[in-house]
Amino acid sequence: EEEKAEKVKQLFQFPASTYWNQHFVFDRESAYTEKKLGSAAAESILINAVVPFLFHFGKSKGKEQACSRAIQWLENCLPENNTIIRNWQKEGVLATSAYDTQALIELKNEFCLKKNCLNCVIGVKLLQQKQNDSR
Repeated sequence: EEEKAEKVKQLFQFPASTYWNQHFVFDRESAYTEKKLGSAAAESILINAVVPFLFHFGKSKGKEQACSRAIQWLENCLPENNTIIRNWQKEGVLATSAYDTQALIELKNEFCLKKNCLNCVIGVKLLQQKQNDSR
């Protein structure tokens, strides 16, 4: 499965067009440098576009193997590094894979942003810690 995920990521690592080889921003020409999408960007596309599509396809067509493959790919990808994940890390919640980071992003969207901390196991624990720290 890991090999298949790598092959999918390689599909997104193609060279940039001539225009982007001569530009870093629109309408501002720069010295010619061959560019291509990096491995981190390709992995981000896998995590945020390919995996959700594959999982939805598997669910809608009753193909459990596609759902399992999507989850395996997330488990084999490195954890994402963004503001949401760094804020979780500051609170002591660590992620070991993209599977974890996707779950933490979902928790933030479904619980934290909606101020629904008391219905979240992590939220309750963090609130208890803050209460104990203030004593």
